[in-house]
Amino acid sequence: MLQAGKLDRQITIERVTQGTQNAIGTPAQTWTTVYTPRAQVIPISGAEVVKSGAERAVRLARFIVRWSSLDLKDRVVYEGLTWNIIHLREMGRREGVEILAQVTK
Repeated sequence: MLQAGKLDRQITIERVTQGTQNAIGTPAQTWTTVYTPRAQVIPISGAEVVKSGAERAVRLARFIVRWSSLDLKDRVVYEGLTWNIIHLREMGRREGVEILAQVTK
C-alpha cells in the first residue's frame, strides 16, 4: 500500500509526440506533459561509466507514484533534470508504479 505521506515530491512525466516536419523533412519531436504526480523519490548510488574512453557520472533514482499507464519511452523531469526511464514495475494491483530512471551528466 502506498503511503500518501511519502509521496512528498512533485515530478513531471513527459511523452514524446511527432510533430510536423522541419525544414529538411525530418519529423520534429515535441515533449508534452502527460502527468504531474506526487512521488516518493529514492536516490540510488551513482556509478561512473566509461564510454568512448571518457568517464561520465550516471545518477539513478527510483520514483514511486500512484498508478498511471506509463511507457519506457516516457521521461521524468525532476529538480530541473531530465531522467530517462529504464524500468517500470507495477506495484500491487494497479496501486502504484515504481519507475527506475537515470540521468547522465
